[in-house]
Amino acid sequence: MNTLLINLLSIATLYGEDILGIIFFVGVFGAAIIEIIFESNRKKHKIDKQAEILHEAIQKGGTENVNVSEIVGAFNNKKKTLKLTIIKNLKAGLICSLIGLGLIVVALLSITEIDLRNVMYVSGGVLVAVGVAFVITFFISKSYLAKEIEAEERKLTGK
Repeated sequence: MNTLLINLLSIATLYGEDILGIIFFVGVFGAAIIEIIFESNRKKHKIDKQAEILHEAIQKGGTENVNVSEIVGAFNNKKKTLKLTIIKNLKAGLICSLIGLGLIVVALLSITEIDLRNVMYVSGGVLVAVGVAFVITFFISKSYLAKEIEAEERKLTGK
């Protein structure tokens, strides 16, 4: 495990300067923490806005005229359809495959030590295999669920 961590740190080093590797990883983790905080604040703001709109609607119209379930349903715009789920499989497959191929190409072109190249070959191969599995799942799901996807599209368009 320690050699793997050392090998991963050596990827970000330049001419034996370990400080660059440390700065790189601190930057990556710092950016991840900032993204998590930003996303949680965005979700909190969205929930606060929805609550404010619901509160105003109830105050203005009274509870007899307001169908709260319809208002809440209008806020939920994340309706996952079969088609979107299947397309996400294709997207994940292509991303994994490209990252895996990128690792393999970098390993082929690099002149670093053999252990690091082996780690890159193995991780690149695993990512390519996972990506191919996602792409195969996309094509199988697309053909297997074609009727359900068409029925769902007709239902959504109202035809």
